[in-house]
Amino acid sequence: MDARERLLRLGYLKQASSIAPTDPSARHEPRGATVERDQVRSRPDGVTVQSRVHPLDHIHAAITLSDALAHRGEQLAILSGDERFRRVDPARLAILDCETTGLSGGTGTLAFLLGVGTFAEGGFRIDQIVVDDPAEERAALQQFAAILKGKDAIVSFNGKTFDWPLLEMRFLYHRLDDWPRAPLHCDLLFPARRIFRRRLGGCALQRLESAVLGLADRDDDIPGWAIPGRYFQYLRSRDRSALEPILAHNAQDILTLTALLVRLGRAVGNPPAPDEHDPCDLVSVAGVLEDAGHTDRALFCLERARAHPGFDDDGLRARAALLYRRLDRRDRAVAIWESLAEAGALSLEPYVELAKRAEHRLRDYALASDLTQRALGVLPRIAAHLPAFERQRVREGLEHRLERVHRRIARRTL
Repeated sequence: MDARERLLRLGYLKQASSIAPTDPSARHEPRGATVERDQVRSRPDGVTVQSRVHPLDHIHAAITLSDALAHRGEQLAILSGDERFRRVDPARLAILDCETTGLSGGTGTLAFLLGVGTFAEGGFRIDQIVVDDPAEERAALQQFAAILKGKDAIVSFNGKTFDWPLLEMRFLYHRLDDWPRAPLHCDLLFPARRIFRRRLGGCALQRLESAVLGLADRDDDIPGWAIPGRYFQYLRSRDRSALEPILAHNAQDILTLTALLVRLGRAVGNPPAPDEHDPCDLVSVAGVLEDAGHTDRALFCLERARAHPGFDDDGLRARAALLYRRLDRRDRAVAIWESLAEAGALSLEPYVELAKRAEHRLRDYALASDLTQRALGVLPRIAAHLPAFERQRVREGLEHRLERVHRRIARRTL
């Protein structure tokens, strides 16, 4: 499928003369309305705004666009690591993707295509602001800022590192005042890496499209390195067909970001959706939830991962025991530690935790001594995985425990 066909399928390739004016009353349609409206507006200031309103029941990567509206602020807070997202309305998100004249982000880099997805006009609207003349970048930025006005937060992919710093620099360069400074920003690259890198290694957006969202590879897609050259070709020729593959690429990215947001939100939801995930992903989701303080949900994901045939191991069992302990389900934790100790696990935790229990709860000092000595025996075998200062600290702690237990044994024999 070539770029023109992809644009036709996505609904972005229409002549301005063939598009009926937008009915102002359409702005008051209910959220669930099925709408498909297109606009291409070439402005006198050298900026073209190309828009498409997808119906909320539009499906991309087996995910309905309206599913993004079902997110809760809590899910966004977990994904972003920012508690302020708890107050964010998903309907007021702006999903951002820019195409630029270079990847360095330096002073001379121009963001010539500003793509923004928002929930508007009863559907999901994608606006693509094209700078037809680099001298008119200021007007494009003003149009972009107007779209962001009133939005609660930005969603991007690597936008915190690249897109938004570049845009901030361009806003400042043009001495614009009315633009969102330090907006709430959920960069999906970071939670995607945390959840999927264990299984996939690399987490480029197109890799996530195929391996996580199940979309076919973009065999006909323009590669990122070719986008600046194609834009410069357009500036020389004014042949708008040169932009078609870039517009298709950008529109696909925005739809994919929306689907990825839904998928990540489901992963950390309450309850999580573990059936959608590989066991490797479930282990990673458990870590994200654990760090966010949702121990019960983290344990739920971890146990679902452990239930996969042949996937459970000593490391996962030790993590599960720790979560059971945090939830004050000590019987389950002790059972796991005992099975690990019986199997001779190369991990300090089961021996140390059982030694603590033997000393302080059971008052079985002989057992506490045996378990502590076993921990000291394991330490040299895992020393390569610990920093030198940590090895010293752990050894001193175990030796101190052993001395104390031996003193208590001695007092009992008096």
